[in-house]
Amino acid sequence: MDYELAKEWLDLIAIGVAVAWFLGGVFVFLTAQVLNERSSGEIVVDTTAPEFLQGAQSLLAKGIASSPLSRIALVESTADSLVWKGGFARLRHSGSLRVVPSGNRARVAWQLEHSSSMITAAIWVVALGAIAAMTLYWLLSEHALPSDKPHVRGQVFQMFQACHLLWPPLLFAGIARGARSQLVQDLERGLGNLGVTAAGAD
Repeated sequence: MDYELAKEWLDLIAIGVAVAWFLGGVFVFLTAQVLNERSSGEIVVDTTAPEFLQGAQSLLAKGIASSPLSRIALVESTADSLVWKGGFARLRHSGSLRVVPSGNRARVAWQLEHSSSMITAAIWVVALGAIAAMTLYWLLSEHALPSDKPHVRGQVFQMFQACHLLWPPLLFAGIARGARSQLVQDLERGLGNLGVTAAGAD
């Protein structure tokens, strides 16, 4: 492989790596923003506030297997509200709900705050990916590309090795994002089922 062709290949691969790195970084950044935003919701249930709170306490105590809505520690319980913390490494959360009675019905407002070690790991790997890609490009430019030996210049394809640090941030951020969605869905479903169950018991 001659010098010009090797240089073109090296630059082309490096551009592809840079674009993939940028897109991965954007995905991680957007996921971090999503996790920093509170999740909230409100439902109306056909049950009284005390009955609903009793059921909610039981739901949180049991948790849901394989869900971030697990390992719950009840922090505070009052006559009309609950505050808790729970989850595990891929998604920790703190939550609260308040019940406002309205006759034989109740309005339940809840909110969640989330954090994930997966996002921290993703940010570190994005940074390491940039350093590794630039270092690899410099090494190939300085040592492989100028060589008089065609087979040594062919080592510019080693630039593809930088791809090994491009996919983990997508995986980590994807896991964190998916866990957040699951947490919200499980909480909404669990609270909704409590209202239906209590109404059926009446």
